[in-house]
Amino acid sequence: MEQSLLKSDVFFFVTTIVVVVIGVVWLIAGVYIIRILHIFRKISQMIHDESTEVRKDLDDIRQTVRTKGAGFSVLKKIFTTINKRRK
Repeated sequence: MEQSLLKSDVFFFVTTIVVVVIGVVWLIAGVYIIRILHIFRKISQMIHDESTEVRKDLDDIRQTVRTKGAGFSVLKKIFTTINKRRK
């Protein structure tokens, strides 16, 4: 009887340690997943912002070509405008 009680105490002790270790591992994994998701959000925001800028540039190019045609001076102006926005 006493030996089975000792076995059950050992079992519950080991089980408790395993549960705590698994919980800590899940917590660490969760922190890393949250960090990765935060980085993905930043990257997607940067892509969104840059695509908006590209859309504006294309609208400017389209408008300039419609009003002035597609001559060399117009192309030069387009590229200088794009370079000014980057700075």
